[in-house]
Amino acid sequence: MVTLEGTIKRFVGLASDVKPQSTSANPLPPGSSFLESDTGVIARFNGTQWRVAEPDYAQHELLVALWLEVRQLRHVVQTATGIDLNEDEAVSV
Repeated sequence: MVTLEGTIKRFVGLASDVKPQSTSANPLPPGSSFLESDTGVIARFNGTQWRVAEPDYAQHELLVALWLEVRQLRHVVQTATGIDLNEDEAVSV
């Protein structure tokens, strides 16, 4: 079934706020989202309830591995050039 995305509603509030509910007077389309501004969690309405997606641990592990590789590369660059790189400094090549 194709649904017009323009009908989806997006809400922002605190994790402690009560999420909007679908009523006959104010229907809430499936796919609508609620961003908890204090936690960064995004819940999606599936037509009957709000659901939070399970974390993607495989993606997390990949990002950690990439971060470790970048740290090692940074150490190699520092050793090879004698330049002490700070976290906020960019290296121009």
